[in-house]
Amino acid sequence: MIPPVKDVSVPSTYSNIDLAAAANAQFIIYYYGVHWDAALTQAWMVPTQALLLGKIKAAEMIDTIDKNLDQYRAMKAAGITPTAVK
Repeated sequence: MIPPVKDVSVPSTYSNIDLAAAANAQFIIYYYGVHWDAALTQAWMVPTQALLLGKIKAAEMIDTIDKNLDQYRAMKAAGITPTAVK
């Protein structure tokens, strides 16, 4: 995790990270890697499991998580309660 801190630059070992945009992002608290919202947890957990099981590559995992979180946020913004896939 790289927390956005005002006037602190991104470490040189990381690229393509926009902390200015992150400063305005939604902050999600996880408890031991689990979130009380099953749909939100599943948005990142399923692609992460697929990566660890060798079913997808890291770039695909990141793309899938981004897509899942975009869908999750759109549903929340529309007033729809996202549900976890069964």
